[in-house]
Amino acid sequence: MKSLKITKKDIKATNKYWKIYIGKEDVSDFQGNIVIEEGLGCVYFLSIKASGYIIAEANSGIQTARGIEAGNWIEADEEVVAGYDIRAGKGIKAGYDIKAGYNINAASNIIAGWGILAGKCIRSYGGIQAQWNIQAGEGINADSGIEAGNAIIAGYDIKAGKTIKAKEEIKAGGSIKTESLIESGKIIEAGMDIIASKGIKAGSSIKSGEKIIAGEEIISGGNIVSRNGILSLYSHIRASAIRVDTQGTIAAGIFCLNGNKNIETQEIIGNVVRGNLKIQPR
Repeated sequence: MKSLKITKKDIKATNKYWKIYIGKEDVSDFQGNIVIEEGLGCVYFLSIKASGYIIAEANSGIQTARGIEAGNWIEADEEVVAGYDIRAGKGIKAGYDIKAGYNINAASNIIAGWGILAGKCIRSYGGIQAQWNIQAGEGINADSGIEAGNAIIAGYDIKAGKTIKAKEEIKAGGSIKTESLIESGKIIEAGMDIIASKGIKAGSSIKSGEKIIAGEEIISGGNIVSRNGILSLYSHIRASAIRVDTQGTIAAGIFCLNGNKNIETQEIIGNVVRGNLKIQPR
């Protein structure tokens, strides 16, 4: 496969932090691989597309006014930033931020040394991982796990095939759903359902505009609040501070045959249909 190496002679300095690509080769639809050599800093293109991979070597990054697209990997030692979409036939990896004005889409993992930000959706057929925030104006969806060193925030739904984990908050305007565990160092909040096949754990509070359902424990350092029910299918519900509060039903150990599970809190609001209620002293 043909390869294009972008070097110092192909760029022009600006009064911004980036340099502009001025090379003779058209990179808007290149048939082959594109490599940006090391030490160029952030290189700015109108758009860049390759049938193979796009790689920015050590101390180099990629920024475009429009889109970034590769049939294979997109990888940069510094940032990967696009005004429109970022699309990769395999994974996307950046030492700094990955940012798109519209969508970020990868057939494999999306990994950023800093944050991942999309004006619309983030979609990975692998996992999504960032050392800082993962944020989308619409949805975040991964076939594997989603993990952030700070927060995970979506205007619509957050969905994952494995664990959803953030050191700080997890917030969605729609639902939060996973086939595994949801875990936050602070709050978990959704405008709709919060559903996990395993447990739901928050260092602070858990709040849902609809239902909270977990296959295992629901544990919160603060309140657990839901409009339409709080249900643990096989284990306990525990709010370490103040209350468990819902307009619907509260049930712990729904499918357990060896006795009810515990519901532990300082105050309960709602209809307990299953579970051993244990009121903690204030």
